Amino acid sequence: MDKEIEVFRNEVLRWRGTRRQGARPYTSAMKAKALELTAGLRSRGLTVESAAKQVGISAATLYAWKMPGRAGLLAVRLAPDTGLARSGVAVSTVQLVSPRGYRVEVPDLTTAVALLRELG
Repeated sequence: MDKEIEVFRNEVLRWRGTRRQGARPYTSAMKAKALELTAGLRSRGLTVESAAKQVGISAATLYAWKMPGRAGLLAVRLAPDTGLARSGVAVSTVQLVSPRGYRVEVPDLTTAVALLRELG
């Protein structure tokens, strides 16, 4: 396993060349190999952070590679009017919640739509 890690790290160094970290994206094969090596180290009892350090990749990057659908923004859809405003219940803000749990409150639906458009 240690020899495999050394081979992987050398491959990454050759791939990256003299560029700074992050300047050239990892290939799919490199991502898969890094996840495989990390899983092997985890089976030995290492934490994700320790395993990531040995492999030479940050733990946050490994988490992002492990769960690619969770990174970035997700598509949203607007729910139809539930009739709360017509039933006498005061609705004063619109809440937007990101996949990671960040909550943004805006005063109205127009502002929410404008915010979503601005974010892309």
